[in-house]
Amino acid sequence: MPGTLNSLVQPVEPRFERISDGIEMISGLFPSGVAAFQTTRSGGASVGAYGGFNLASHVGDQDESIRQNRNRLEKCCATKPVWLEQIHGARVLELDSPNGRAGPMPAADAALTGQSGHASVVMTADCLPILVSLTHAPCVLAIHAGWRGLAAGVIEAGLQAVATRLRGPDQWSIWLGPCIGPDSYEVGREVREVFLDQSPQAVSAFRESPTKAGKFYADLRALAQQRILRWFELHPEVLLTGESEIRISGRPIRIGVNSECTYQNQARYYSFRRESVTGRMASLIALKPI
Repeated sequence: MPGTLNSLVQPVEPRFERISDGIEMISGLFPSGVAAFQTTRSGGASVGAYGGFNLASHVGDQDESIRQNRNRLEKCCATKPVWLEQIHGARVLELDSPNGRAGPMPAADAALTGQSGHASVVMTADCLPILVSLTHAPCVLAIHAGWRGLAAGVIEAGLQAVATRLRGPDQWSIWLGPCIGPDSYEVGREVREVFLDQSPQAVSAFRESPTKAGKFYADLRALAQQRILRWFELHPEVLLTGESEIRISGRPIRIGVNSECTYQNQARYYSFRRESVTGRMASLIALKPI
């Protein structure tokens, strides 16, 4: 499998379709039974440092502004997001389990569901949002992946949680959303060492700063893709391959990448690295009907 994995990956160019000011549908990647959305900072009721469409309740914004923004998101997307207390770990919340929605803000950095009516959602302002769905099995997953979550194994935990729901080999669609880009995300040597200790392959995702000793520029998307593909190498049984591929559209792993940098695009995205007091965007995915 390691030698043939690249032949099983289909790069897909996803599109954004505007639903409302600050709310865009991700199209061209996920199967017809799935709806996925990305928000920006446009529109919304928030003012000041949070100006626009802030959806986070933990950053100091006015409660009424957050309520209005979340209500509009629910109305425009016709689904109810389950908001998480994101802690930069690897816990995966199963929304349709008996305790999946216990409490107002469950602590987790990934959420999945096999039921319609509730959306798996993560909030970001430089971290990488990842959305996952399957073609045959009814299951959708959202992952919040900063460097700590990546190192902790949040991607692997999320994919494994989805795999436990498989009815058989399937086609996977995976979207990597807007995050801080490799020309803006400066980290220390210690962060680089964490990833190199886990995989020598990670060296390609870091570029040494030409002006600051001991500093590097990190590529979150590259680190995420490495870990995604490594997981599939270890779990080939989850992929439709061989003769079964003729029954699906495209290859077993469909990956779409949004290459926008949240740090550099102030008009469109919030960025914690750029402005420590700021809002958050949301990336959400749900099963239809919604």
